[in-house]
Amino acid sequence: MLGAVRHKGFIPWDDDIDVFMLPEDYEKLLSLKDNLKTTDYRVADFHDDGYPYPFAKFYDTTKTFWEYKQFPFIMGPFIDLFPLHEYDDLNDEHKQLDDDIHAAFWSYRKSISHQTWSEIFKDIVTLNGFER
Repeated sequence: MLGAVRHKGFIPWDDDIDVFMLPEDYEKLLSLKDNLKTTDYRVADFHDDGYPYPFAKFYDTTKTFWEYKQFPFIMGPFIDLFPLHEYDDLNDEHKQLDDDIHAAFWSYRKSISHQTWSEIFKDIVTLNGFER
């Protein structure tokens, strides 16, 4: 809807769908990750090695999509999944937690952005089981 109003169509740099879920539904979805192993779909979250985000993604394993060159986590086209928690921006504890989460996430993204192409390629080969 934001793209339709602000850009008269899709947001040019936005390539996915964001889905917000109640925390109990989000946790239930994460608990069912293993049930997808017999399908072409997966759910990745911060428990997965190399996964760079603090939220989950539902993705297609039959395609390859490399979201950022700095992140060696390769997946297919995806839907971002977020738990929707109650938030009171007037609550100092909530505000501080929000600030801490954003600072930690951006510090992490900045730290991994210094990988070289050869390091990224090695990670891709290793993650996909092609290592000799």
